[in-house]
Amino acid sequence: MRRGPTLALLLLSAGCVTARRAAAASAPATAAASGDPGLPGPFGVERRAGLRLHAAGTTVAAALFLPRGAPPAPIVAVCHGLAATGADMAGWGRQLASWGFAAIVPTWPDSAAPATNARGLLDLLDWLAAQGAPGAPLVGRLATSARGLVGHSLGGEAALLAAEQDPRIAATVALDPVDGVLANPALRGAAGASGLVAILRAQPSLCNLGGSDQTRLYDALPGAKLLVSVRGGSHCDPGDPSNWLCDVVCGARSPARLRTFERYATAALLWGLRGDRRALAFIGARALSADGAVGAFASRLASAASLRARR
Repeated sequence: MRRGPTLALLLLSAGCVTARRAAAASAPATAAASGDPGLPGPFGVERRAGLRLHAAGTTVAAALFLPRGAPPAPIVAVCHGLAATGADMAGWGRQLASWGFAAIVPTWPDSAAPATNARGLLDLLDWLAAQGAPGAPLVGRLATSARGLVGHSLGGEAALLAAEQDPRIAATVALDPVDGVLANPALRGAAGASGLVAILRAQPSLCNLGGSDQTRLYDALPGAKLLVSVRGGSHCDPGDPSNWLCDVVCGARSPARLRTFERYATAALLWGLRGDRRALAFIGARALSADGAVGAFASRLASAASLRARR
C-alpha cells in the first residue's frame, strides 16, 4: 500500500486548516461575528476627501464617508470640538459608514463658535441630501429623510443646537458635550429637540466643566432620550483618532473606552434613524446594567411606531 503521498496530503490539509484558523483568530474583530455596534460594521467604506462646501456663510473643508453595498443610507453630520479638526473625528466617519450611514465630517474655520457651526451642520445635511436627489451623483444610495447628528465636546453643543432648530433631525448623539461656555444656549434650546437625543458622558472634569450641565440637558429633553456615563471616561475618549493636545490637557484616550462611546452612539443612531430593534439589545436598561464599562445611566426610548410616525 502506498501511504506516503496520502499521509503527506493529509498533513498538508491539516496545516492549511490550522493556518486558516490562526489567521481568523488574529483578524480584527468586526460586528459580523458579534453584532456589537462598538466594532466596525458589516459594510465596506468609501471615503471622499478634499471636499470644499458652503456652510454657514463660508467655505469649509470636509470628508464624506459612504457605505458600500448597504441599503439607502441615513445621513449624519459629525462635528469636532474646540481646537480640533475633522481629522480628529474621521474614525467616526468610518465607523458610521461601516454601519450603513452616510457621514459628512467638516473642519470648521472657528471651532469655538457652536451657534454658527450648528447652522453649518444643517447646511451640510441639506447639501448631502441634495446629492441623493434624482439625477444627482448619489441617487438611490441615501435615505435623505432620516437625518442625524454627532458632536464631541463643544461640537456636541453645536449638534444639540442644530437639533433644536430642525425638526427633521431624528437622532442626535452628544459625546461628552460642553455647555455653559456661551451662557447655556444648548440647555435653553434642548426642549426644542424633537428626535432621540443620546448624551454619552465621561467622568466630571475641568474639560467638561464638571459635567453638571449634561444632567440638566438630559432632564430638559422632552422626547426620547438616553444618558450614559462611561466608567473612568476621559473627555478625550470620543476622539477618533486621538488629539495630542486633548490628551495632554484633558487626559489620555483609552481605545477600550472609545469603543464604549462608539457602541452606544452607533446603537442610538441605528434605533433613532432606522428603527433597528437589534439596537435595543445594547441601549435597553438590562444591557446597560450588565455592562461593566457603564456607570450611571438613564433612558426613555421611543417606540418603533412613534419613530416611524415622526419620519
